[in-house]
Amino acid sequence: HPYTPYPVVQGHEVSGKVVAIGESVERVKVGDRVTIEPQVSCGHCYPCTHGLYNICNELKVMGFQTTGAASDYFAVLEHHIVKLPDDMDYRYGAMMEPLSVAVRAVRKAGDMKDKQILVVGAGPIGNLVAQTAKALGASKVMVSDVNELRLEKASAGGVDIAVNAREEDLRSAIDREF
Repeated sequence: HPYTPYPVVQGHEVSGKVVAIGESVERVKVGDRVTIEPQVSCGHCYPCTHGLYNICNELKVMGFQTTGAASDYFAVLEHHIVKLPDDMDYRYGAMMEPLSVAVRAVRKAGDMKDKQILVVGAGPIGNLVAQTAKALGASKVMVSDVNELRLEKASAGGVDIAVNAREEDLRSAIDREF
């Protein structure tokens, strides 16, 4: 990746248990089950001072520009920690970050109620975008990809139509379904 200095320990989609805390930490305690917001922001630029740390002028992402979650241990600022329910499986906790990307994308697109949606790309984020659009009221969701396994996962996740663009012309599928 052009913005990643190597070597770096990767990983930013994670959940786990807090094993140590700093002196000034108030909201988190040892033993808490957590996931994280993996952005490392400066805290002083205009976006940061206006609650937009996700577009910090000096933004770094754990696992890309800083040590990632594939480390044995790593430090996270308290305000980037999200507590998980006691009964949530850690695997689901690790999906919070990619799901939040999908939810934000769909919400930026506007009201989904009764919309017909096409998602191009059925990778993890594309599949989560498709499922989120459906969950937020889209009447029909089509996802397109060239990877059959990803399309099978999309169908299993509740997507209405999965189109392999190598095998079927996407424009024809859109005309047929929408």
